[in-house]
Amino acid sequence: MAGGRYFRRKIEVMPFDTVVEDPELLWLFRQHPRFHEKTRGLRVVGFVKRRAPGGYALYAVLEDGSEVDWSWRRALGLKGRREDVIQAFRAAVSGDVLAARDRRRLGPLLIAEDGSLLPPGEAHVHHEEEFSRILREFLAREGLRLEDVEVVDSGLGYRLKDGDLEERWRRFHAERTRLSLLSKEQHRQLHSGG
Repeated sequence: MAGGRYFRRKIEVMPFDTVVEDPELLWLFRQHPRFHEKTRGLRVVGFVKRRAPGGYALYAVLEDGSEVDWSWRRALGLKGRREDVIQAFRAAVSGDVLAARDRRRLGPLLIAEDGSLLPPGEAHVHHEEEFSRILREFLAREGLRLEDVEVVDSGLGYRLKDGDLEERWRRFHAERTRLSLLSKEQHRQLHSGG
């Protein structure tokens, strides 16, 4: 989204710990779903960027001098940083997941776990154990929290900044994960509880 890139660049060049008045940021903050709750009826007098684990946090400065944090990405309806980090971990193993799918290829079709033949667009590679659980185990083993992991925007999605961490994650994922091939409908039913 072009608006996301614009505001990300705008905020990245803001100095740390300096209150700035910015009508565009004020407009954006007003789009936030919790704007009224966060401002408590007080006027916004500026914005300040503070250092936080993994980067920065953006605060609105209210007329009483208090500061409230808010997500510019959420104001734009975009996913938050947490989802970006998870996306980066998924991207790191996506080649392995696709290779697992391709090992089940029979000509132009794929062989599902139940033996049925599926066109590639109807097949889904499924983690037998939840991806989120595997990721939590890896982070615990590394002594990290999701918030500690740095990512970079490659233009096509987020990637892990630390190449060594990415390689350890790929090895852990390969050793720890059992992947199966299901139809999209089987996968949907599995995750909807039906």
